Amino acid sequence: MRLLNPYSVGLLAGIAAGLMVLAGLKAGSASLVLLFAAPAAVYVASLGWGTVAGIIAAVIASAIASYDGGFQGAIFAATLLFVPAAWAGHLTNLGQPDASGQGMIWYPLPDILIRLMLAIFAGFVITATAFGYNSEAIAKGLVDVFGEFFDQSPELQKPTPERMAEIAGLYASLLPLVLPALWLLLHVLVFYLSAVVTRLSGQMARANWDVPAEAGLPRFALALPAAGMAAMLTGASPVYEIGAVAMGIAIAGFGLVGLAELHLSARNRPGRGFIIFVVWLLIFLFSLPIIIFAVTGAFRVWRLGSNTPPTGGANQI
Repeated sequence: MRLLNPYSVGLLAGIAAGLMVLAGLKAGSASLVLLFAAPAAVYVASLGWGTVAGIIAAVIASAIASYDGGFQGAIFAATLLFVPAAWAGHLTNLGQPDASGQGMIWYPLPDILIRLMLAIFAGFVITATAFGYNSEAIAKGLVDVFGEFFDQSPELQKPTPERMAEIAGLYASLLPLVLPALWLLLHVLVFYLSAVVTRLSGQMARANWDVPAEAGLPRFALALPAAGMAAMLTGASPVYEIGAVAMGIAIAGFGLVGLAELHLSARNRPGRGFIIFVVWLLIFLFSLPIIIFAVTGAFRVWRLGSNTPPTGGANQI
């Protein structure tokens, strides 16, 4: 039996991913990169060794996460980190021979992206339910954090309790919007880098992947931000929070399509790498620029839907 079979790879990937989660949660904020990078092991296992390897890795990694976080930790790890990674890897490997029998028709990238978005949306709802998420409790906790910060920084003018409560309430209301958006962006970034590594290792079956040209979303995805906004306008908890999660994920999803348009239009142009680096850096530092690309992405989806065939050749990035 080969050492690198789906079962052994799934086992090793699951152990690695689970330990990364434990390290990311225990080592402080500086090590949160380990938490966000943990799905990479599951992505590589699923992309390179198939669905069985991805499932095994996701199950083992979630079980290891429960060592420190119990049932809630396992739910968090499974729904927000590892199950989406295993599922996206499975979908990426789906394909069938074309009419000529000489090539393959692979599962469309727009359908993979919308399913990853829906999986992460469900993950946030499930995790929030398991943890008993409460925006008022989050706001009160933020007031305590702000108070400790100003107590340790006497050179700064401490706001009044009313003002701190107001700011904390604003942050608590934005959290269900911003965090899911950032989460999806990081998931897709890890997904993409994992695919690059898997392809370079010669393990990835899907050879044709012109991401900037193929990226998109089905037109029905345009209903997601509309539904999210409608839910947020009710102002009632938990409907507001669920709507905010949907809106945040929609903004990030359409933003990714808009960024794909930028990558495609900048192809073969001088300074392309620098421009793309600066754009991604601004998005992760300030978040708001993603809204501009979300508008661009929504226009592309409305105009083309899922009909975005490759135009730049195979294996473009």
